[in-house]
Amino acid sequence: GGGYTVTSPDSPDVIAQGGEFGSIEVKTFFLPFGSTPITPPPQSAPPTSSAPTTTCFKIEISFLFDSFPSETKWSISDEDSNPIVTAGPFDDWNYAGVFTQQTLCLPEGVYEFIVSDLSGDGICCSYGDGTYSLIYTAGGANDIIAEGGSFGDSDNVKFS
Repeated sequence: GGGYTVTSPDSPDVIAQGGEFGSIEVKTFFLPFGSTPITPPPQSAPPTSSAPTTTCFKIEISFLFDSFPSETKWSISDEDSNPIVTAGPFDDWNYAGVFTQQTLCLPEGVYEFIVSDLSGDGICCSYGDGTYSLIYTAGGANDIIAEGGSFGDSDNVKFS
């Protein structure tokens, strides 16, 4: 069986951990990583600043595909379940056993990462040793938000 532990290099505390679960396990995280959400005080008048600025937070998504990447899909959705990015299914010929990595830049918010396997056997270990990871990399950090491979139909993690 698989398992995971989420920690931050800024703290010895375990943020989340697990491994034995059904088809889905959800964990919530906040961006910037390790912070807690804040509610700004109400404003009586609109701000008088010039152009709005958006800070983005880098998230690195890595996959090592099993022998049947045509069964694999993943997505990141916002807190209202609107897809921000989706990928897959992937071509067996070009992606079987292949490692891929991409970086996304997401504004502050709450998100859900979902990886699914059409045949229900995850991406490890029945037909190859596939794995995935979702890592917060903003500001030189290397904080694991989610990682795995041994799951049934799907695995999902909420983070922000």
